[in-house]
Order: sequence, then C-alpha cells, then structure tokens
Amino acid sequence: MPKILKIILIIASLFGLALMALCFWGFRMVTGSLPVTVGTLKTDGLRSSVDVYRDGYHIPHIIAGNEEDLFFAQGFITAQDRLWQMEVQKRSATGRLSEIFGKEMLRMDSLMCIVGIRRTAERLMDVIDPFSRSVYTAYSAGINACIASMKQPPVEYLLLDTKPTLWSPEDCLVISRHLAWNQSIGWRKDPVMGVLFDRLEPAKLYALFPNLPEETVSSVRIHATEQKTLLQWIEMQHTMPVFSFHPTGSNGWVVSGARSVTGKPLLANDPHFPPTTPSLLYENHLKGGRFNVSGLSFPGIPGVIIGQNEHIAWGVTYGYGDDLDLFIESVPYSDPSKNGLRGTVRNSEWIEESIPVRLDSTVRIKIRHSIHGPIVSDVLPIDKAERSDIAIRWTGHDPGDEGRAFLELNLATSWTDFREALGHYRIAPLVFLYADRAGNIGFQTAGAIPIRSGWPDYLPRRGELESMDWKGFVPFSSLPSILNPESGMLISAEPSFTPPPRSHPDNHNPVDAIRHRRIRTLLEQKTLHSLMDFKRIQADTGSEAAAELAPLLHRIITAGSVQDSTEKSVLNLMADWNHQMRPGSPEAAFYEVMLMKLIRNTFHDEMGDTLYRAFLRCPQLSRNGLSHILRRSDPLWFDVISTPGIETMEQIVQKSFHEAVTFLKDRFGSIPRRWTWGTLHTLGFRHPLGIHPLLTGVFNLGPFHLGGSNETIHRTGYALDDP
Repeated sequence: MPKILKIILIIASLFGLALMALCFWGFRMVTGSLPVTVGTLKTDGLRSSVDVYRDGYHIPHIIAGNEEDLFFAQGFITAQDRLWQMEVQKRSATGRLSEIFGKEMLRMDSLMCIVGIRRTAERLMDVIDPFSRSVYTAYSAGINACIASMKQPPVEYLLLDTKPTLWSPEDCLVISRHLAWNQSIGWRKDPVMGVLFDRLEPAKLYALFPNLPEETVSSVRIHATEQKTLLQWIEMQHTMPVFSFHPTGSNGWVVSGARSVTGKPLLANDPHFPPTTPSLLYENHLKGGRFNVSGLSFPGIPGVIIGQNEHIAWGVTYGYGDDLDLFIESVPYSDPSKNGLRGTVRNSEWIEESIPVRLDSTVRIKIRHSIHGPIVSDVLPIDKAERSDIAIRWTGHDPGDEGRAFLELNLATSWTDFREALGHYRIAPLVFLYADRAGNIGFQTAGAIPIRSGWPDYLPRRGELESMDWKGFVPFSSLPSILNPESGMLISAEPSFTPPPRSHPDNHNPVDAIRHRRIRTLLEQKTLHSLMDFKRIQADTGSEAAAELAPLLHRIITAGSVQDSTEKSVLNLMADWNHQMRPGSPEAAFYEVMLMKLIRNTFHDEMGDTLYRAFLRCPQLSRNGLSHILRRSDPLWFDVISTPGIETMEQIVQKSFHEAVTFLKDRFGSIPRRWTWGTLHTLGFRHPLGIHPLLTGVFNLGPFHLGGSNETIHRTGYALDDP
C-alpha cells in the first residue's frame, strides 16, 4: 500500500474515532440530564411517600398523602422537566442574566434591578398569608431537592459552564410578579401615546382615535428633553434582548348546559402565550390533602393557574386594565420649586445593586426613587443632563397575595368560593371564566385597577401635580362580574370587561372585538355544542377584519389602473375570497402583505423610524388606526408630507397594491395561485440558546407553515415591526 494512502487512512480513522467520541460525549451530556421517570427516587424532605404517574403525554400526576408533600413533589417534578426555564425566568426577573450570558444582557438586567421585583418579593414575604408562605417553602424545598439529586444538570448549564442556583420561597413571588410585569401595557404603550399626542396635530389624532375627548388633545404638551427621553425609552425596548413576553390578547368562552350536548357547561380557553421551547406553561395533576386539581401551572409557581377540580373549572384571559403609569418627575424632592409644585425625586435615597457580568467585571448601579416609584430612565444611554427623570407607578410594587388567590381557587367548590379566592388577587387585571358541576357559568374580573382622575391613563403623567396621583383602586365588589346570563354564553376576547373609562382610546373599537364577534357568530350557529365544536371554534381562521376591509380595498384598487396580468389575477382571486386565513391561501398572503405596505405608506412619514417601529409594536394602535381611517375615507393621513402635492386615499391604496404584488412576485413568481400564506407566515418555537447560529437547529423547533392572523380566533399574530 502506498505510503500516502496509509497516511490518509490513519487520518481518516483518527477523525472517525474523534467523531464517534464526540457523538458519544454529546449523547451522554444530553441523556445524562434527563429526568428519572421510572422506578423509585429517594430524597430528604418528604414526610411520607409520593406516587408520580406519567401519562401518554408525559404529564405528571402527583399523588401525596398530605399537602406539604404534594407541593414539595410538585416543585421536584417541575424542576426535573423545567429547571433551566425556571433559572432563566428568575434571572430575567431579578437582573441576573449577564452573569451567564454576558454583557449583552446588561441593559435589561439594569432595568429589572431598577424595577426591583426581588426587593418587592422580599418585602411581601413578611405580609402574605401563612398558608401561601408554607406552600412556597415546600415547593422551593422540592426544587432544591431535585437540584441536589441531579447527577448532571440540564445540558444548557453544561454549555454555558454554570450551575443551577438554589430556589427560595421569595423566588415564587418573583416569578408571579415578573409575569405581571410582562402583562403590563403602560410601560410599552404610554411613551408611544405621549410622543404621538405631542407630535401630531389634533385633526390627525381624532382621525386615528375617533373617541378621544377633545380636552385631552389640546392639553398634551411635552418638553424637548422629555420627548427625547420617551423616544430613547421606546428605542431601548426595540433593541434590548428579551427573555420575557408581552400579552397578545386571549380567548375564552363558556356555555351553559342549555347550549351543550352533555347538558352540562362547556368551557374553552386559549391564553395566547407566545410559542417558546419549552412552553411557558406546564401541565400537571395534583392530589393530596384537600387538593385534587389538574391543569396548567407556571414553572416556579405552585398550584394550578388554569384548570379544574372535582367541582369547578376556570379559564383565564387577559384583562386589558392598565396597571402602570409613567410619571415625568421634574422637581427634586429635597428642593421644591418656588412655583408651589411639590418635590418628587428623592435624591437622598439611593439603593446600590451589583450585577455580575460573565467574562467581565461586576457592574454596580445606583437606583433612585421618586414618591411614585423607581426612576427607570436612569437605564437609558444618554447623559443625565439631556434626559428627564421618568418613574413608574406599578401595582406590582403593592401588597397582594396572588399565591393565596390561586391556591384557594384550586380548592373552590362553588361560585362563592371562586369569587372569595379572586378577591386576594391584586396584580395585573385578568378575567376569569367559570363553570361548575351544578350547571352555573360566570366570569369575574380580578386584579388591581387604579382609580385615576384629571388625566388619561394612556399618557405619561406629571409627577409634580398631585392631581395626577392614583386615588386608590377599584374595589373588587365593583369589578365586572356575571353569573348565569340569559343568553347561556359568556365570551372573553376583548377589553369589554374592564371598568369605564376604558384603558386606551384604541380600545373603543379594538382588533379584539372582531374576535369576540366571530366567537359569538360561531356559537350562535348551533343550538347545542360538543367538545369537537369547541375545538373547531378554537382552530377557526375566518377573519372578520378581512371581511370588512378586503372588499373596500378591492373596490378602490379596481377603480384604478392594473399594470399587468398578475395584478389582474390577484383582483380576480380577491373578488371570490371567503376571508379564511388558511396556510395554503394566496388571498390571505396578499391581504396581509397589502396591509403591511398600506400601514407603512399611511403612517411612516408622519412618525419617523423610531416612533413608527414602536407604533407597530402596539397592533391595536396601528391596525385599528388604519381601519378607522379607511372606513372614514379620512384624507389627512394619506397625504405624504415630504411631497409638494396632496395624495389621496385612493393613490396610497393603489401604491400599496402595486408594492404588495411586486413583493409577492419576487418571492413566489408571477402566478398568484402559487402564493401561500403559510410559506410567509411560519411558526417557530424558540429556546434562549437558539439565538446562537450553531445551536439554532439543536434547540429551536420549526419553522412550520401556519394559518390564522392577529384577528382570527386561532390567533397567530406576527411582529408588525419585523414581519
């Protein structure tokens, strides 16, 4: 054998052995961290044995002899399956992501340290109900027992060369308050509304928000530094890497036995959490002591959040109540101005926190407070002299015992028990749907909804004016509540359940009302509904929004010029469209691309890049606003301010039509029937480590072709600012 061939064979053999060793190491690294689900595990901390059964979907059924062991076991089993997810959520809430991911997370960590969820949780542990505290303690002990029993931590820890951190009872409150923070709309929407109201002339605001009180528009004035600060806050949200989520609405409905083939109530719920790997929710069944409850929990929080017991079932939908305000603080607390304005900024009160940074030095930050709350503008990358002080007033900083609310909900046997339990829920507003074995159906709004006066809750407030302070909270007894309506049905898919005045002007005709109307239409099509009927309704892709706007756009386009055979084919397809947003639909693909082009051509020139991106991140603003303007044929928004002429609605619609067809031709070719919505509109389940290009294919799932849209019951909205 020639010498060169021997060398090649030796190198190939060594390479093959190295590859086999690498594969074996990778296999051991992954499988070594998988949970033990067969046989017997021994651990300290239990008073007696606990049985855990995994069904065909790997869902754990936990059966314990007492409640302390039940929640210890729930913590243990949840950590078996979701320890890494819980680690990331805890670090995200407390400003400790930089320690494992590096300095790219420093801005986000600084913000969360300023918000102070950890400080709030530590303070609340001293005032919550003893039963809540004991459950948190048992659950945390179970998590820590699981960590101690692991021969090898989950693979994510190994890849990042870090170790699991132990769990404390306070961490359960940290997770629940972080969920409330993610549900808050004020810190996202209020700065956008503030800059919009300051920049736009009143006539354009009325066109965009037809239900605005006139005095609101004329009284909003923001100084240059304040506007610069708000724009920086908006830009920061766009550029900051985030391991959290924001609400996208939710669906829920319940019918009485008179509308059910079983003669008993049926309840459906789709909370619309974003798709992640793993899911943000964790399904389990808990039986022990007084508890026999199954459903969905959040990893890191004991009990069941959405589910059923032997007596009742309940669903949860987003409540749309605005529980956070931005306060522009302009007067030092220690030196009130001579104009009689009260001081707000507590310069003498500083809190220091340290943020460890991976492969870098520890960063120390100083946290200031006003009389309203922490000053979050200190996180912005602009010089102090060029920015205003902006503080947040948030219900998540206030006392409340959401743990007790859900634990008592898990034990509820009647409508009275259900409402008494929810009386303890005092954070981000939610709507709870209800059904019981006795045949009752109902809904109850719960949560802390501030009482405001003298200023709209969708705009930044002036901290030095006492009239803009909160005046307490809406009493639980005054929150919307219905039991056994004559119609035999209840639907929660829009902000119609929040007390007046509604939180934002765009909510007077929201995108979500379209889903509400569609659900009602489908429920009223039959006298009696089955489980399969409810499944079909949940998967429905019919768009009432498209049914309203598509014919209007079609009439405008056909009245103009058609440039080629492709555009003519598109118009022929749209004329016969049934407004179903199915994955294989070319009409759905064209409609959504057309909307995106039309939104940009209508709004971008007045707003500029930063404000426009933020405007898109509030879909109720952009899509509702476009709908208002098109239906009213309002000319103000369609004129392009950078051109000498005056453009009309018809011209902008025609322009958007041509751009949409060009986009789809470039993507799919010139035959419109080959365009498909599902090819454009895909679903990907993302993992925190999946952002790394070498790990994307390992940790992420998808993409999968998807139907639906932002307005369908099967809600599958996409990021309008980065579609």
